[in-house]
Amino acid sequence: RVPVLFWHVMLNLAVALVVLLGFTLALFSKNRNLLRILLLLLLILDLWVYGWHFVDVRNPADVYAPTELTMALNNTAENHYRVLETTFQTPNYILDSLAIPTFRLTGQDIRYVTEFFSISTDIWPYYRLKSFSLNSTYTYDLLNVKYIVSNQTLDYQGWRLFKELGNGYVYENSNVLPKAFIVGNVANVSPKDSLEMVSEPFNPREMAYAADGKSMRGTQPYAEPDITLYSPHIINIHATLTEPGYLVLTEPWYKFWQARIDGRPANVYRTNHMFMGVYVPAGEHDITFEYRNSLFQFGLFISLWTLAGILIVIVYILLFRNK
Repeated sequence: RVPVLFWHVMLNLAVALVVLLGFTLALFSKNRNLLRILLLLLLILDLWVYGWHFVDVRNPADVYAPTELTMALNNTAENHYRVLETTFQTPNYILDSLAIPTFRLTGQDIRYVTEFFSISTDIWPYYRLKSFSLNSTYTYDLLNVKYIVSNQTLDYQGWRLFKELGNGYVYENSNVLPKAFIVGNVANVSPKDSLEMVSEPFNPREMAYAADGKSMRGTQPYAEPDITLYSPHIINIHATLTEPGYLVLTEPWYKFWQARIDGRPANVYRTNHMFMGVYVPAGEHDITFEYRNSLFQFGLFISLWTLAGILIVIVYILLFRNK
């Protein structure tokens, strides 16, 4: 959308004019300390202007114009499901404008995700795709895929035509698992055997495989808790259990994810080979998943100390250098 890009350009132009005006005044000033301070500020400003593009957190829907596909999917109130686009003809910026997250892997391929996709060799790897078929439909239920965009008609049990587009079709999965759900039975598996276990069809609404977890056979029925907050780094879930159970979150497991149950730390287990799960006692609970990267925290610590050092230098120049 033009207005967003326009103000982006105007902001950079305003910054450039302020810097130019400041240096013009400093060059004609007899106070050389002012020039030194402006050089430091220019360094900080330049690094910020360069780096803020990589941490842009604007909603893509505010940037990209809606299309027939995005409007059809966004009109549904369910925004905690994934969309699998199999035609590979839809530009990334259109997919990014969806409120419903699309299922794509770019930049890096996490090990357990790629191994899980090897179960369904009909869609992985992407560059080998010749035609689309559902060899293992239950894996798409596990992957939280609610909609499939295809350029050919599909005839599989549990999938219905949701919308016909000008150059393709959108199908809806009636058997899809929600983003988070609770089961009563857990099987402990070794990390190296987890892929083999999920390769054979099983009922994920009745049991889950937890790598290095503990086996549990309980009476807690299948349940779907409420997701009260869903963001890139924090996911809050409110759940009520009649018996001890196991919460499965269909987000890729990674070592920097941490969990808390009612504020108390809880172990996060790699579940069904690539997802996350925690053991939850009976009762009403608030479960929080939070991504906390220790390397990022260390980098933030260094950045803050660097900024403090720059401020100390500026204060020294202003107050003590002339003396």
